[in-house]
Amino acid sequence: MMDRSWPLRDLESSTQAVATTREEVVEGGLEDAHERDTALQEASEDYHRFIEAVERSSKQSAAVAELRRSQKRKRLPMGTTRLYDHGRLRLIPTPSAHPVDPLNLSFRRKWAAIGAVCFAVAGESAIGSLLLPIFALEYAGVDPHAIRQTNATTVTAAALVSQIDSPVDVLLPTGTVLPATSQMALLATVPLFVAAVAGYVLVPLSVAVGRRPVLLLAGACTWAGALWAGLSSYSPVLSPFVQHVAARAVMAVGAGAASVLVPLVAAHDLVFLHQQHTALVAVVACHAVTTAVISAATPYVAAFYDWRWMYFILAALGFVAWLLLVALVPETRWTQRTTAELSGVCSGSSPRYADEPQTLD
Repeated sequence: MMDRSWPLRDLESSTQAVATTREEVVEGGLEDAHERDTALQEASEDYHRFIEAVERSSKQSAAVAELRRSQKRKRLPMGTTRLYDHGRLRLIPTPSAHPVDPLNLSFRRKWAAIGAVCFAVAGESAIGSLLLPIFALEYAGVDPHAIRQTNATTVTAAALVSQIDSPVDVLLPTGTVLPATSQMALLATVPLFVAAVAGYVLVPLSVAVGRRPVLLLAGACTWAGALWAGLSSYSPVLSPFVQHVAARAVMAVGAGAASVLVPLVAAHDLVFLHQQHTALVAVVACHAVTTAVISAATPYVAAFYDWRWMYFILAALGFVAWLLLVALVPETRWTQRTTAELSGVCSGSSPRYADEPQTLD
């Protein structure tokens, strides 16, 4: 490290040298006044040259420090990507020349695929816990429509006070025992657990075998599980409740795909960096709107028709969405992209820009 105290030490030594010279001149008894003046002038010139050197060194140090500060201000954080090059929007990653590259698809083809994957897995878990009270009545052997037809004004105050456990009990037939809350909670907790596990399994599987096969598998699980849940009360093989839980667990595989695969395909594989936020917002908005519509319609359908019809409706919509996946979504996993292309530079040629004509199919 540079010793910053050396100018002060040299200044002291020069001052001492001038003083010593003056003492030597006086003590030596020089008779020639011209020689005395010459010696003092040389010592003074040495002192002034040293002062000038110190000033130049200080100015150079300040200039170096300012240059370093300006370079630090211009330095970009690690991971920063320049989207614009002289006012032109760059395409990052750079699409390759291969026609199978998903980035070379036309604009309409890309957004048709994004819409298909959003529609395929948007509403598979929308009826989550909304129907749990109705399921409790169903598995207690009580027709849910009977409560809607009950005249609540005939219930006496004494009867209402005696039913402290649940106010709904006053509307049920005498002797009705509802299933345990922990048992009914399985209809919600088991699908959530399966969806979480499926998220950890589907992504490595999509890397190994491709996005399209995994999406088709998840979409098939959605409509097949919904159909099974709707028919679970009529099968003599297992108890209706066990079948219902298993069917919702199968549907949860599609929920896992909605959480991890749809953003990966829609906002990573099919679009460029400057379009990723638009695709991600479209995915979230489609999922939210579909969930809200189905959540609002579910209680009405269950109260005036049958809760099984919600599963049948989901199964029909899921099957149509699965056909759209088969028809519109190509394989989007592309492993031949180089590091230079990922950063927006095409090796051997100039970068690609958004105002250039794109590939149409």
